[in-house]
Amino acid sequence: MNEAPKNKGKSWLWAILAVVVVLLGCAAAWWFMSSSWKGVSYVSYSPELEQMALDGDTAAQMCLSKYYAEGDGVVKDESVAARWLRAAAEQGHARAQFELGRCYVDGRGVVADTVEAVKWTRAAAEQGLPSAQYNLAVMYYSGLGVEQSDQQAVAWYAKAAEQNHGNAQARLGECYLNGWGVAVDRTQAFKWFVQAERHGVSLDEIITDTQLRAEFDQFKQMQPL
Repeated sequence: MNEAPKNKGKSWLWAILAVVVVLLGCAAAWWFMSSSWKGVSYVSYSPELEQMALDGDTAAQMCLSKYYAEGDGVVKDESVAARWLRAAAEQGHARAQFELGRCYVDGRGVVADTVEAVKWTRAAAEQGLPSAQYNLAVMYYSGLGVEQSDQQAVAWYAKAAEQNHGNAQARLGECYLNGWGVAVDRTQAFKWFVQAERHGVSLDEIITDTQLRAEFDQFKQMQPL
């Protein structure tokens, strides 16, 4: 007479554990869908995912864009990938705006258009995305899709550098070193070079002069660890 309640208790325990496992799986999937697209897939393509994207979910739209760009679970189609990026970008998704800008630079899934590239890159940069701020600085520096401006390049390099973007720190230092868009200031140049190196950026293409390298090495020795 006592065995039935024990078995019943065990069955309830297994049922609860099963629910917990399902909930944890859903939570993991939702965490990924809510995070920025970093090029790593944890959620497989499904019709439900596509319906979420059609309903306006920007995270789902980003996932679909990635899958169509890489042919992951669907037939590879860069034009479809770009359309899903645009859907998310038009809703203000900064990462989508940045990636769409890159598509317009490279002509991936869209007709190459530097003006559109600047438009979407700027939208992401103004939302504070450091990679977009860096790309916008490069556009101003090279005059890609905008009127060339060293001053604007420095301004956007600085915004990205202050968010620890290593390449932006290196280029900002280079601007201070050469007086591009800003007054020559070796102390500021070396300061940003130190930060860039701490983020793993090589300065070999910027500091090519032996004497300058010696001065920079001496400056580094004076900096706190």
